[in-house]
Amino acid sequence: MSVMTLFAAGWISLPLPGYRDSTSSVFSVANLPLLKQAFYGDFRWLPEVAVQTRAIGLRPGITMRKPDELLTKADNLQRDADRLGLTFPPDVLYFMHTPVLHTYVPFHHYTFDFSHQITMSTLFPEYAFIRCLRENYGVLNWQVCLDKARHHSIIASGVTDLSDMQPLERWFASGEQLTLKDVMDDTYVCAPTFEFFLYRFCLEYLIAVALFRKLPLTDEQEVYLNHYQLTNNEQ
Repeated sequence: MSVMTLFAAGWISLPLPGYRDSTSSVFSVANLPLLKQAFYGDFRWLPEVAVQTRAIGLRPGITMRKPDELLTKADNLQRDADRLGLTFPPDVLYFMHTPVLHTYVPFHHYTFDFSHQITMSTLFPEYAFIRCLRENYGVLNWQVCLDKARHHSIIASGVTDLSDMQPLERWFASGEQLTLKDVMDDTYVCAPTFEFFLYRFCLEYLIAVALFRKLPLTDEQEVYLNHYQLTNNEQ
């Protein structure tokens, strides 16, 4: 069963004022601009993101855990995946084994906070979830979803961390207001791979900052926004 049968597709990101305005932070995946960047699993485009970040007056570098702790987590997650018959995504493993990449990411309101272990979900028994990124001052988090068919995708949840099911199950059992439907309604499949997700997230973040500060856009950013301009003109 595809994860798309569990959760709707949705892209959670910042508004792009004048181009993509919304009262919600969830945007249609079908209406996103196509990405021309090729992805090889090594994040070779990230150093250029750091250059663009400095050019608009920001300091690149996201909050990160200690490198040694990150490497230990990566090895533990790989072992868990092998034990459970899952394929640990190579791009995620590469990112975790290369901490310098974190210093190129432009946003500071988020933390790469990878799970310590992988366990199969008891609520969604065909899947396992690995937390990878979270808001520093909110509940929004992004997770890698793995299945027994050795597929994976990136999901975003504004309700809970699906990589740690025990607190969620206790919440349901306690009779509190949060329900399984709440979880499913506020969890979205947002990207096919971690690298794909991170590229678009960085691109949109830099565009949003440039628009807010009324700064010049790069050629790629202008092409990205032209997609929305054309779409809005057709409506």
